[in-house]
Amino acid sequence: MDSDFIVSNVTFTGGCPGNVIGVAKLASGRHVDEIVSDLLGTICDKRSTSCPDQFAKALLHAKKDLIAKNNLIK
Repeated sequence: MDSDFIVSNVTFTGGCPGNVIGVAKLASGRHVDEIVSDLLGTICDKRSTSCPDQFAKALLHAKKDLIAKNNLIK
């Protein structure tokens, strides 16, 4: 994620291969807030979370860290 919060170079460890490859392709080049809005709260079967949901949560954490690191206000 760059300083404009555009996501790139997405990779995953674990997860369903087709799902995480697809999510990575769809996320690349998009603004973090747009991705989080689309993916946060997605559930998988009877689980309370999913690969896309966990990715959204990780992006929120990364955005918060980037803001704190660079004293950004966006």
